[in-house]
Amino acid sequence: MPASWISGLYKKYDDNLFSANYRDFLGYSEDEDNVNYQIVNTANSEPNNFWVYNNGITALTHEIKFKSRSKKIRGISIINGAQTSGALSATSDVASSQAKVLIRIVECQSSDLVDNIIQYNNTQNEIKPEDRRSKDPLQKRLGEDFGKYNIEYYYRRSKQKISKITITAKSIAPALCAIHGDPQISYRDPKKIFKDEDTYQKVFPHNIQVEHIFLVRSLSIAIDTIKKELKEKVSN
Repeated sequence: MPASWISGLYKKYDDNLFSANYRDFLGYSEDEDNVNYQIVNTANSEPNNFWVYNNGITALTHEIKFKSRSKKIRGISIINGAQTSGALSATSDVASSQAKVLIRIVECQSSDLVDNIIQYNNTQNEIKPEDRRSKDPLQKRLGEDFGKYNIEYYYRRSKQKISKITITAKSIAPALCAIHGDPQISYRDPKKIFKDEDTYQKVFPHNIQVEHIFLVRSLSIAIDTIKKELKEKVSN
């Protein structure tokens, strides 16, 4: 559908457009970490590619009518994609006229089924910062190099269970960040390690070796052990 259609619906009905949804449009702030701000920027900068980048919208309606040259719906409530819809209303008129968005419209009268549709469409696995680095060739190389020592190194989340002794990119990153000279980020904002490119390159430089990572991990475990012993002495 044209983004202008979605934008027009939101401008006309405001948050009533999301009456069956768990959340209304949350607005946006001009912050690179704000998802809705990124949606607005994407629509403005690459309107022709917007439908490819965006996950799309799911909406419920009372009735869909198909005629030879037209399709009509009676009533609409967006149950997944409220943030996309609201963000599109903040894009420029030019971008709104050029961009398109995928929309799935479901005709449903059963209240029980409606509740289930809303629930399941809003239960999604979060994409975490470390997930965005899972395709980095460096992480793949580290996994292969650790494998030569029969040591498990996981850099990509999956359904496979991992043991307590397995090294993961997420778990080792704060220790590497600290020993590479930035303990403040390591302690206060570890998500930045994977979100910020400069920080990521500092923590995982292209020439980093698995022997170095294993040494840092060993030091981290030793320090944690000492801290635990000291806490026990204090509590006693």
